[in-house]
Amino acid sequence: MPAIFQLNKQFTIVAAAVCLLSFTRPMVKQTDFSGTWTLNESKSDGGQYGTGGMPKKITILQDNGYLTITKTTLARSGGETIYTEALSPDGKEAESTVSNNGKRKAKMNWENDGKQFDINFTIAMSMQGQPVEFKGLEKWNLSEDGKTLYVVFDVTTPQGSFSVKGGYDKQ
Repeated sequence: MPAIFQLNKQFTIVAAAVCLLSFTRPMVKQTDFSGTWTLNESKSDGGQYGTGGMPKKITILQDNGYLTITKTTLARSGGETIYTEALSPDGKEAESTVSNNGKRKAKMNWENDGKQFDINFTIAMSMQGQPVEFKGLEKWNLSEDGKTLYVVFDVTTPQGSFSVKGGYDKQ
């Protein structure tokens, strides 16, 4: 085989590899959110609604960007409401059951820096026999020392929109 064909073949292989690498996103180490976190009211801002509706405890299991999040809130009846959702880093929608047999559909997205993630969600439920839908965005990040988890909940309801921020201490 003439040398020019071998050079062309080698050049083609190298050029293809360079093109492939230029379209792939580099793997960024994701911050580890694993642990049990409890609400610290002094680090939280519930706005006009207070912190009553915020999860009192959040447990996170993290494996290769996949998250299993369990939230414990206080129910109006005085008991606890616990629900778990499993979220994948590829943006696939996850469905879970929340209070009042509501259905929560959520998609997670890691930020490019791997230090924080967002969850877009919709909750469909019935209140006083009427269908109601809530939409929102949760923004999750950790303090620099990794001891405080912050979650901003931006929610839109039929009555309007609100934003609250929960600060959670690692246990």
